Amino acid sequence: MICIDQAHHLRLLALSAGPRRSSKRGTTRWLAVAGGKGGVGTTTIALNLAATFARRGQATVLVDADPDASDIAVMCRLAPRTTQAHMPDGQLDSPHSLVLGPVRLEILCGQSSRQRLPLPGHTRSRLLGYLIEKTPPPDWVVLDLGDRFIPGEHSLWAAADLLLLVTTPELPAILDTYASLKTLFAHGVLQPIWVVVNAADSERQANEVYRRLERACWRFLGCRLEPAGWVARDRVVRAAVAASLPLTIKAPRSRPARQLEHVASRLLSIPCRTPAPLADGVFSEAPGTAAAARASLKQENDSSQA
Repeated sequence: MICIDQAHHLRLLALSAGPRRSSKRGTTRWLAVAGGKGGVGTTTIALNLAATFARRGQATVLVDADPDASDIAVMCRLAPRTTQAHMPDGQLDSPHSLVLGPVRLEILCGQSSRQRLPLPGHTRSRLLGYLIEKTPPPDWVVLDLGDRFIPGEHSLWAAADLLLLVTTPELPAILDTYASLKTLFAHGVLQPIWVVVNAADSERQANEVYRRLERACWRFLGCRLEPAGWVARDRVVRAAVAASLPLTIKAPRSRPARQLEHVASRLLSIPCRTPAPLADGVFSEAPGTAAAARASLKQENDSSQA
């Protein structure tokens, strides 16, 4: 997402603060996935992208950070001993925090319906701090943020290197996606924002949805979007959900699975912005970047535990 005037101003403010210093070069890439409204398939997209990364040899952690529904554990038939509800008790760093899912995908499950309470800011900082400190570091962290934007989620968006919005061709979904983009813009998000059109009847329809969003963003927000691809409407998607398997594993030759593979390939091909070396193996993290946001959250987490 390229924000013309405000983004330039924010970058100047960030650079004036000077670079952060990190003792080691970060290698993990963070992808945040969210939808403008419920029912657009956000969790399905997040699960399949994470599974595709893992199947291609990328060590991947999938985090169920949906504040309204913890569907990943259900969709994969997982029974985790530890969820994010245990974070206030200091149990998140136990050996059972991450559950092994399909294709050796590691999953941090969300709160169950009985546990679900809004996570306070310091708890979210602990969640991010735990993932930042994970050893060995994964290649990817995929955050499923669900279909509703809440103030506490801004830290999760800021910590992501790539932002992916999921929409469908229905008008309410398009309008809610645009509203989500306005919210992100208002919070000063600087990362590129990618859009995937789910459950489309044709490539032409998907392209038209993307063009409508792009025109509105450019005209009213001064921003550009990036197309991540589209996924066809198909009954095989529900069949995969019923089988508790990612579509790319249940029906890898189906049209939607191949399209999800294409979206994954597109995201994997995006160059990784590595920090510049300063001295003695120490790297800088420019303020305003996702890496700097993660470093700030790590400092906050360390301070809260001191």
